[in-house]
Amino acid sequence: MLGRLLHWVYCLPLSEAVALALCGTVVFFLLCRRWEHRRWWKACLVVLGLCWLAVVLVQTIWTGRAEGRMLSLLPFQCYITVLKGGEKELLRSAFMNVLLFYPGGLLVGRLWPRCSLWLWMAVFLLGSLTVELCQYGFGIGITETDDVIHNTLGGFLGTLAASRYEKHRRRSL
Repeated sequence: MLGRLLHWVYCLPLSEAVALALCGTVVFFLLCRRWEHRRWWKACLVVLGLCWLAVVLVQTIWTGRAEGRMLSLLPFQCYITVLKGGEKELLRSAFMNVLLFYPGGLLVGRLWPRCSLWLWMAVFLLGSLTVELCQYGFGIGITETDDVIHNTLGGFLGTLAASRYEKHRRRSL
């Protein structure tokens, strides 16, 4: 069922996927505002974070097909390919890699609002590198520098959104 849901999101037009991410962010922050003072709320965020991590691992490692070890180490290769008239589907893939790590950024940004954005960017960078190295080690898919860049960007943007929410929340108190 989760696979079908993720496939549905992947197949959305990019504008609808962006709208879905923005709506999800608004709903998340509305829930935070309503429940952040409840004792159980942080535990819910931790559980959601573990679920997000499981989704990332399932989507990137456990459901991958063994295709051999393939490397693409040139940064921004997907954009170069598209600009040369190549497959535009690479843009969707890049955006979906951003979207994959965005919820993780939202969650850690709410769980640890006082931590540095740069610290979290480093954590997401290391997490994405770990996933890509596992893919390479197990011969699953293509190990790409672009994936690391887009995953890290997604985590950073989620954390940035949570940081802005926290600043707004503190000013309104």
